Amino acid sequence: MLAERDDVTAWNSMVLGYAENKQAALCLELFREIPPQVLDAHRLAAALEACGSLASLEPGKATHALACRLGMEESLIVGTSLVDFYGKCGSMVDARLVFDGIFPKKLAAWTAFMEGYGRQGSSKLVTELLCGMEEEGFRPDAKTLASVISKCDSFPDYSWWNQ
Repeated sequence: MLAERDDVTAWNSMVLGYAENKQAALCLELFREIPPQVLDAHRLAAALEACGSLASLEPGKATHALACRLGMEESLIVGTSLVDFYGKCGSMVDARLVFDGIFPKKLAAWTAFMEGYGRQGSSKLVTELLCGMEEEGFRPDAKTLASVISKCDSFPDYSWWNQ
């Protein structure tokens, strides 16, 4: 039993290491070898990060389905990773569906959602989301603003933010 637990720990560490070091293909290859019953939200998030890095929609959708089967889709870390993944793949309808299911939302989920629209060049939607975020009681930090603005080709005047 101890050897099996050590194997799972090693797999989990390697999946996270590959994801953190931008080795997406290796991350996914190893992720597929991990038995679903030992997966947690962090491993699912790492796999989704790898799928997003590769803009690989089908493996990401399969990982999403697995998260649903495991009851982890609405966890904050998996939900935010799904929003980020779908945004990187340009599937904003799916990103929206996941985003709407995250409760309670955190700044990271808002940022991932806005980045997705920013990648699509939808600066008007990003501006609307910034307003919606404030209405929900969130205020973007410097990292969020820098990230969102860098994704938009032509960001409109945002002087309204200081009003």
